[in-house]
This record gives sequence, C-alpha cells and structure tokens, in this order.
Amino acid sequence: MVLPFSYFGNAILDAPYGAKTTPHDGWFIGSFFPRDDPRYDPRVSLRFSLLPRGAGREDMTRELDTSVMWYVIFSGVLENVFQFSGRDEERVVLYQPMDCALIQPGHCHRWMVREECLVFMVRWETSEPKDQLIWTGNVDTIARDGVSSLMVGKSVFPSRHPSCTDAIQINAEKFRKGAEFSLAANEGQSRKVVLLVSGGVEVILSATEGRCIYVLSREADYHLLSDVGTARTVKVLEDACFITVAW
Repeated sequence: MVLPFSYFGNAILDAPYGAKTTPHDGWFIGSFFPRDDPRYDPRVSLRFSLLPRGAGREDMTRELDTSVMWYVIFSGVLENVFQFSGRDEERVVLYQPMDCALIQPGHCHRWMVREECLVFMVRWETSEPKDQLIWTGNVDTIARDGVSSLMVGKSVFPSRHPSCTDAIQINAEKFRKGAEFSLAANEGQSRKVVLLVSGGVEVILSATEGRCIYVLSREADYHLLSDVGTARTVKVLEDACFITVAW
C-alpha cells in the first residue's frame, strides 16, 4: 500500500521464498524491483523469509567483493559455511532465537536449513576495511550487555569492529504494550524500514495531507519511510519485537 511519503506491505507476502511467481525469492527491498517501485533500492537489499527444512545451497558461491551481509534468526536452525581467500572454511550455525551474524565482503559460502527457520537478512555495499571477517552474537545478549538495541551502526562500536559503519544502521528492538516513541530517518539517511516480528504497533503519520493511521499487526508487516524529516509516532498495542534498518 502506498501512502504519501511511505509504503506499507508484508515482507513474506510481497516476496515469498521459493515462489515461482516472483523473482525476488524472499527479498522485499532491493534492486530487483522496477525503478518506479517504492521498494527499489540499488544500495541495500532486505529479506525476511520462512525457510523450510532442507532449503539451501550445497555448492560454494562467491559473493560480491563489496557486499556485507547481516542476518538474524527468530526460530529454527540455519547453518552457513564461509570461505575467504587464503583461509580455512568457517562454519556459523545460528540455532537460538535472536542469534545473528555479520559477514564481510569477498567470501564464498554455502548454506543449509537444518530446522525450519524464520530469518531476516540485510545486504549493503561498503568500502570500509575490517580486520574481523566474521562476527556472531545474540541480539538479546548484546542488548543486555549495554550496547542498547544497535546491531550495526556507528555510535557504540570501535572503528575497526565489523559492526561499525557509516553506511547503515540496524536496530533490533522490543517494546512493552503501551510504550510510545518517535520514528524518523536520522540526518544523512534517506530511507528507513520498520519490520514487525511479533506483536502489534500503530503508526501515526502527520503530513500536510492530513493524519493517517496504519497498524502493523501481522508477522512481517513493514513500513518503509522515504521522507527525511517527517516524524511518526508509534504506539505499541501489544508487546512487540521489530527490526529497523536505516540508510
């Protein structure tokens, strides 16, 4: 649904994994949409998919030398095997809810779903060199340790940390019923996506055209902001978990 300065949809319904009717295969934001589609973006790709057991790719495939990948699972077991030039293979298995991983550019990898899994993935372009090529963690643990809800960004990580970047900001957040907060793109950012993992929120948009209200209530409902400087108020209708990505 297109509203003034924004787009609302459902990631799984917009681009279901494995569906022969769409070429996007789970990617709901990216360069694969027509240029006049609000979901078109040449810099960042977003994917939110329910992957069946046994899905995957057995052969090693080389990724772009400029593409960083960050992903998190909410259920299931996802196994990835990565190989960088001149290094041994590294195996990354995400098996606890909110396990996440960040992979630097220039790698080959294969993957397999060991147990049906719900996964969110972000890809973006970078020219920032990092010493550590693979970084893993758990969203809940990171937040408990005082890194707030920021998973990828600038403000809380050392400059050489894999998650420190000017290119993008990723937050994984949980809010209690009744909470309210403001939602807007920050300075230097032109787009922001809010994706609901569970719960329900009400997004209130104040614009010159009037006051619009939209409720994100289903798993994978999302709100794309592309109007820098226009703030929304978000009211949490029931305990909610969601991901925000800004670039």
